[in-house]
Amino acid sequence: MLHIWRNKGDVNDIQGADYTRQFSSKDIEDSSYTRLRNITLGYSFPQITNVAKPMFTGIKLYVQAQNLYTWTNFTGFDPEDSNNIASYEYPTPRTFTLGLDLKF
Repeated sequence: MLHIWRNKGDVNDIQGADYTRQFSSKDIEDSSYTRLRNITLGYSFPQITNVAKPMFTGIKLYVQAQNLYTWTNFTGFDPEDSNNIASYEYPTPRTFTLGLDLKF
């Protein structure tokens, strides 16, 4: 904020809050990306199912992650943003889930 336009005639690429926002070619950037979106790791316990056979026919433990990592040079929050301004919006959240699947 120390380098914004202060007076008419100032030469700078950051305009002040008092001026109407003008879009130009400096706003265009490459938004290509690679994203690790969903990953699930699980393990079924066949030996436990033999011991607990009267109650369960299957037991599975799993961990799942969503939006684990995004590789990009995009300067905004999220390259998948629905508009071209990408301001004052939250990025897609990173989510972790731990689960136990019991089959009766």
